[in-house]
Amino acid sequence: MIKDFVLSSDYPIDQVVYRSRVIPLTIASYDYATANVPHSVGGIFLPIAQYSLSGDFSSNTFGVGTSEVDANGAQKYRTSLGVYSDRLFIEANNWTAVPVTLYFRAIGLAIRGDHKRFAATSQYHGLLLNTDTNQLKLIKSGTVVVPSGAATSIPHSLGYVPTALVWQNSYWGVIAVDYTSIEPSDYGTNVIIDSQNLTITQKDINNTPRTYYYRIYADE
Repeated sequence: MIKDFVLSSDYPIDQVVYRSRVIPLTIASYDYATANVPHSVGGIFLPIAQYSLSGDFSSNTFGVGTSEVDANGAQKYRTSLGVYSDRLFIEANNWTAVPVTLYFRAIGLAIRGDHKRFAATSQYHGLLLNTDTNQLKLIKSGTVVVPSGAATSIPHSLGYVPTALVWQNSYWGVIAVDYTSIEPSDYGTNVIIDSQNLTITQKDINNTPRTYYYRIYADE
């Protein structure tokens, strides 16, 4: 793996602080299973996670929180992956009549997205990076606490709908937001991104504020 090289950018660049091995989890039919996977990052981070039915990820690959469906449109599995300061916590439900092994992998982004710009040259490797391909351009990131029953808007003022990622603190640790409520009266989290703002609304059954981490990229 190439690492420890330096590049120049007009935008902050996401820092990958964790990369997992492939983590197998076997679940009996109509059952659930959990796994705790230690990490040595020294704190929480923002996970981007996937799972597959094959250990080399050569079969279908799904984002954690999504599911394959059966012929009737019913979900086969429910998955979640959260981050604590010392470990990953994985939980999966198997809603099929046969045992299954799901294989998980994850990378982790540093919480802070406003890293200093890199120098233009590296005194060790002399490697310069120039590309004609489009790279994600991180323009805003941070943490926000949203009271229950309230909405918080984070302005970006780009004039178009950009790409955004959101995570939240939960019982499972830091997890990607994978559920959005359909009706404003429903409990849960609703994330809306428009041409001016990223808006997060949440309603908690215990009337508890929730902490969210967000990334906004200047990419449509």
